[in-house]
Amino acid sequence: MKGRVNESLNEICYLSDEICSELLASIRNEITCIFKVSEAFATIDMLTSLATLSLNYKYVRPVFGEETEIRDAVHPLLTMKNKANNEVIQNDVFLTEKKNILFFTGPNMSGKTTYLKMVGILHIMAQMGCFVPCSFAKIRLCDQIFTRMANNDDLENNISTFTMEMTEMSYMMQNMTDKSLLLIDELGRGTSTRDGMSICYSFLEFLTHKKVFTLFSTHYHDLCFLANFREN
Repeated sequence: MKGRVNESLNEICYLSDEICSELLASIRNEITCIFKVSEAFATIDMLTSLATLSLNYKYVRPVFGEETEIRDAVHPLLTMKNKANNEVIQNDVFLTEKKNILFFTGPNMSGKTTYLKMVGILHIMAQMGCFVPCSFAKIRLCDQIFTRMANNDDLENNISTFTMEMTEMSYMMQNMTDKSLLLIDELGRGTSTRDGMSICYSFLEFLTHKKVFTLFSTHYHDLCFLANFREN
């Protein structure tokens, strides 16, 4: 009995494969059209999703200019999570060519990383044509977004956390332009406090001579003295 069942299953699989092969052969000449239709449906689905999101959570339409000014902004995921109780803390962002570095400190779990991610996501949402979660948004178009956030090493390639940090920062400094956006979170965690502070100071000093928009979070409160003699 079991042998007959297995034989029937094999025959079903064979016939199914034969039918699928005939179907593929019949539509092979129209495969280009099928791909175009699939891309069109994907685009419509994306636009519908963005429109639904913007309507449900009352996002605003961003405008574009030579500076970035965002008022009462929140992380998109937090708007969906806390829609009912309104516990989300709203934040502002202001960057110009003369004030192109936003440097901030704070204790652990104060929202520094979330703030950096929020700014990056809002830039991406605006440039892809979606409304953004804030009361007003004026955003400078950026050609690249560079991030230094993760605190990971690479065991496979024998790369420590500190080496990974320096490698990523080196790539960032070599490839950024005046129209880029840099998001740097607690640089120097992979080394001693003194060395980490020196590294942060060097990068900040370098960036003060550039026009690239930079958001820089750190636990090194002593670096705040840079604001006393660097206007930007």
